[in-house]
Amino acid sequence: MLIYGNWIQVGAGVLAGAMGTVAGLLFMYTFFARSEKPVVIRQSPQPRGRFLAVMTGRYMTFMVTVLIFALESILILYFAGTSVPNKAAAQNYVAVTAHRGGARMAPENTISAMEYAIEAMADYAEIDVQETKDGEIVLLHDNNLKRVTGLNANIWNLTYDEVSQLDAGIKFHKKFRGEKIPTLNEVIECCKGKIRLNIEIKYNGHNSQIVKKVVKIIEDQGFEDSCVLTSMNYKFLEQAKELNPKITTGYTMSMIYGDLSKLTAADFFSVKYTYLNQGFVRRAHALGKEVCAWTLNYQGDMQRMVDCGADNIITDDPELVRKVILGELEQNPSFFTLLKYAMK
Repeated sequence: MLIYGNWIQVGAGVLAGAMGTVAGLLFMYTFFARSEKPVVIRQSPQPRGRFLAVMTGRYMTFMVTVLIFALESILILYFAGTSVPNKAAAQNYVAVTAHRGGARMAPENTISAMEYAIEAMADYAEIDVQETKDGEIVLLHDNNLKRVTGLNANIWNLTYDEVSQLDAGIKFHKKFRGEKIPTLNEVIECCKGKIRLNIEIKYNGHNSQIVKKVVKIIEDQGFEDSCVLTSMNYKFLEQAKELNPKITTGYTMSMIYGDLSKLTAADFFSVKYTYLNQGFVRRAHALGKEVCAWTLNYQGDMQRMVDCGADNIITDDPELVRKVILGELEQNPSFFTLLKYAMK
């Protein structure tokens, strides 16, 4: 919805266009209309009127037309040179989730990443959990440890003692040398009372008991009201609901498909932003379910998700998302953008 100031700018822009049209018609009529008798202006006997005395009606019209076009151009350049309207303030609250704790600023899925997410005042920290060979629940996105630690080994083939000896920070930056892969228990202890967690349970074919273990950790920590469980494996969500119906669950979707009403084990949907649109958001909201968009790192994409009505945005840069939501990066509306909204 446009505010009064924006409507004034729309009106001024339309007026400028009208002025230009009238001036153009006047110019064409005066210069190309045929007249049997030329317009004659008698010379003034006073020296001060000498300049006007030599000007014909056509030249006067030309000068007025140029002036009007100049004023119109200034108005249009001013409006067109500005940005988009600030619609963020009119939206419902949009939560911000730090992807893997804020993977752009700290090693992903580590205590340092959680501390950054807390400092950035994100609403949630999104984390990924997997199970070690001896059944410990740790934070790790990939099945293999090579990308984050340099060791080419799958998580299900290592015990927690072996995993705890690895350095998960040095490949990100030398200042994080010695950063460990934390357990879920350690991360909850770090985040309790400071930030909520979006705990994504990864499926790798070697962790059939992982949902039961994650739910037990959450219950033992009394963390049910401070986290949500998500997964791309819908059966994991069904298991979680059977174990504890009070825990909020979200179905992570890389693409949009199927009948949403049948996904009863999901309390909300987490959708890749490239496939997310207003139609999907409306369908989800009609079912009483929120929509989370992942993973956005550019201002334009963030603004589009806010405009689509997304309830939560997952990002590596939570501070930038917050600025977009609050409208801190926007300037005055452009005339053409305002016309687009005015004509909707």
